[in-house]
Formats: sequence, structure tokens, C-alpha cells
Amino acid sequence: MNNFDLNFSARLLPPNAKAGCEILEDKMRRVLGFFSINSKFGTTVILEGRSDLPIGKELRAEIYAPGRAVVEATAYKDWPHPRPVAYEGYILMGIAKADLIDGTAVKLKLQ
Repeated sequence: MNNFDLNFSARLLPPNAKAGCEILEDKMRRVLGFFSINSKFGTTVILEGRSDLPIGKELRAEIYAPGRAVVEATAYKDWPHPRPVAYEGYILMGIAKADLIDGTAVKLKLQ
């Protein structure tokens, strides 16, 4: 998996995609990219799809990496992109970039 491409945030939904929010709470979502500015706090992940999970509320994340045990972490939704896009960002507290490998998926729930 490549680290987060800084131009990734400029990519919008394809013209035929719906711009509304689908309820994706408690569903597995593929990790599209990740980055860490200060690894002592955690890693930001970009997840496939949109949800109506609240900003600023503590979320429970279950991290499923192929061939590894399921890891639980606290997550917070990142600020939304000003235009409709097909992904969302979350910070996973206490998770290092090295913990995320190709094929990782995340399930998010309200605490």
C-alpha cells in the first residue's frame, strides 16, 4: 500500500456516483491510504466510502490487517472535505504506520 498521496484529496466522485452519505457505521471499509505527522499520537487513514458518523465524537475502530490479530483503537473523524468525495479520513489513536499493511480494513462504531 502506498502512503497517502497529497493530491488524493483533490479527487472527486466520478460523475455517475451519488454524492449523498451512505450509512457505513459497523461496516468494513478498505484503507485507501495513510499518513502520520506525529507518530506518538496515531496515524490518519483514508477510508473508502462516506458515513454519517459525527465529527469530534470518540469512535471505536476495529482494524483488520491480513494475517494479524484484530486490533481495537480509539478513532476520531477528520474534518470533512468541502466538496462531496468518495472517502473519509479518521485518526487512529496509538496506531503506528507500521501496523497498517496492504489489504487492511477498518470497522467504525460510536463508543
